[in-house]
Amino acid sequence: PADRILGTQFGHRALSILLGGGRNRLVGRRGFEEVDVDILSVVDKQRKVPMDHAVVTACRSLGVAFGD
Repeated sequence: PADRILGTQFGHRALSILLGGGRNRLVGRRGFEEVDVDILSVVDKQRKVPMDHAVVTACRSLGVAFGD
């Protein structure tokens, strides 16, 4: 259910931004805080997860393929 809760929170934040006249915003989370940033500030930027990260290891144990 955590994914649905997060999706609901992000959707609520996005709708609030739109109703307030905001445009071209990206909703995300920084730590435990919901944030929104100008979408142009993140275009062409990539954050890579190390292949030995615990989340990657957990995904691999479930059979998720990363194309490597």
